[in-house]
Amino acid sequence: MITATRLIQSSFVYILAIIAIILTVVGQILVKLGVNTIESFVISLPMLVRAFTDWRIIIGFSLAFAGSIFWLGVIAKLPFSIAYPMLSLNYVFSLIAARYVFHEQIPPWRIAGTIVILSLIHI
Repeated sequence: MITATRLIQSSFVYILAIIAIILTVVGQILVKLGVNTIESFVISLPMLVRAFTDWRIIIGFSLAFAGSIFWLGVIAKLPFSIAYPMLSLNYVFSLIAARYVFHEQIPPWRIAGTIVILSLIHI
């Protein structure tokens, strides 16, 4: 029999996972927005200084790092084979961001591929 405490604990780990995924995706969106302001991405000291002083990149990396802190709670509580497939939700949120933040055209085959990946993970 599932107790209320056990149900709350199991729900909590999934909430941690969603928070981790959202923080990671939002962080990567900000990093992409920051990198888009760099005209020529050639690895050099001036370019690195410019990149790592851009507020979007700083906040983006900070959010991605915060997501990994939440993710520690997930992998501490769930079996490996359950936790890591949950990261497939990153694909979904990334496609949504690509379309609505970056105004990218998303071809149908990419949407179909994402659906296939998600459906195979949940089998």
